[in-house]
Amino acid sequence: MFLDGLKHNLVKTKVNNWLAQPTTHKEVGHITNVVILVEARFVNEGKNLLKRLDKLTQSSENKLVVFAEKRADQSAEDLLYLSKKDFSLFGNLKNEAVKNLIEQPFGLLISYYTSENVFLNFVATQSKAAFKVGIDHKNTAINALTIQVEPTDVAAFETELVKYLKLLKRIE
Repeated sequence: MFLDGLKHNLVKTKVNNWLAQPTTHKEVGHITNVVILVEARFVNEGKNLLKRLDKLTQSSENKLVVFAEKRADQSAEDLLYLSKKDFSLFGNLKNEAVKNLIEQPFGLLISYYTSENVFLNFVATQSKAAFKVGIDHKNTAINALTIQVEPTDVAAFETELVKYLKLLKRIE
């Protein structure tokens, strides 16, 4: 338990240090692939959103990263699991699949969680996403765009997301 608290604090410190750095704006073209970060309680909403965005992006490279308290088996190609056991005592990511995912550049990262989750925040801050969107109004420093909707209302989120991405000329 003590070590979990230490790990949590180290990851949180890394996230805060990253957020304190000056931001650089990346040139964002049309979005072709998406990564969605969700907590285990919103996995069904995340899967529904992923299906909807698969049609929009017409990409098979879209991924869903699910944070669960306990480690789960990797069951699907487009579904990756993450737990606090996937972080070292010093706050470094040990999960190779997630590490490889965030090191690759991709078009859109969606942070689809509302509670404070330093492990998902770490993944969001370290990702090479060109454009980041979230639903949590508390983490505005991580996301370029925040859409305030209920997490269970996937249709409303998708509608708002598509509207803003069209306005910003990220999709056609």
